[in-house]
Amino acid sequence: MDDFLILDSVFRQYGGRAVVDGISLQIQRGEVFSLLGPSGCGKTTLLRMIAGLDLPDGGRILLQGKDLTRTPAHRRPVNTVFQNYALFPHLTVAENIGFGLQAAKWDKSGIAREVTRMLELVRLTGYGNKRPSQLSGGEKQRVAIARALVNQPQVLLLDEPLAALDLKLRQHLLLELRALHAQVDTTFIYVTHDQGEAISLSHRIAVLHAGKVEQIGTPKEIYEHPCSSRVATFIGDTNFLPVTEAVPGTAFWTVQVPGLGAFQAAPPNPPSIAGTPLKISIRPENVRLFHNTLAACKPTNLISATVTETVYFGTHTLCLLDAGGHRLTLPFPSDAPPARKGDALQLTFAPEHALILESGALPAPATG
Repeated sequence: MDDFLILDSVFRQYGGRAVVDGISLQIQRGEVFSLLGPSGCGKTTLLRMIAGLDLPDGGRILLQGKDLTRTPAHRRPVNTVFQNYALFPHLTVAENIGFGLQAAKWDKSGIAREVTRMLELVRLTGYGNKRPSQLSGGEKQRVAIARALVNQPQVLLLDEPLAALDLKLRQHLLLELRALHAQVDTTFIYVTHDQGEAISLSHRIAVLHAGKVEQIGTPKEIYEHPCSSRVATFIGDTNFLPVTEAVPGTAFWTVQVPGLGAFQAAPPNPPSIAGTPLKISIRPENVRLFHNTLAACKPTNLISATVTETVYFGTHTLCLLDAGGHRLTLPFPSDAPPARKGDALQLTFAPEHALILESGALPAPATG
């Protein structure tokens, strides 16, 4: 894998405010790379600069070593799929897909051949003569993807392409996008505020906040080793406990949590956050019930908690807990004995699953 697309200190401002603030990325050939973050973090602006629809105020954009920073959009080997499909309503599906080839002066037989191939690729064989108004939202998005891929771009940019679809259709099209990517020689850059989409589709993710990159890594790396409380919250659910004191140790640190006492936790990464306000993050699935009758000895990290509420989700029941004045969540499988409001529970977690993070401000819920 090579650094195929390089963004070097890219900067863009509007009204004196930096929307993209010196972002540098190295995107590899053939990967699915997601830009993830809440509304206003700069991800769509960054995508538009890669497409050539916006020009950066500073920095460079290089593709295979060639500087594209000032290259017009129509001269870049890049195509974009938008959230609103952007299909031509007066053209048929086949005409929409073949529009770029026609503009490139392909002959009719070549256009017909490529359109047929793309219809097969996005599983819309037989839809060529339909109009966009006759299609469902998912079918329109597949036509938009086919139109973007027919010119065989080196990079396909996808700007929240599933945001307008309902949950089941989004999940279905995510699987189709994964299968489609495996069949084409194209690098995908995927913009979303939906962490589930980014985790399920991407090889790597860049989490953005306020125009900067907060963390880059595989979905597993970012989920299991977030670099900040902001990332831990944005990627999945987690339990936070405040830390009043942290003492470094050989393998683990000893942290003091008000109202609960001392716990063993994984060292912070980077260690330089020591001395700043801290908290520990524990994913709900890493919290375990502790049964005194079955245990030979007391575990290292033990919490007494009371069930304050239960919420049934079908696949599991989520218990809301109060532990020394702190709110925790714990999922119970649907086939497990249910916990009830008021039940007293003993909980435990492994030190390696308690991540020491800076106690920064958390992001507001994304709205688009």
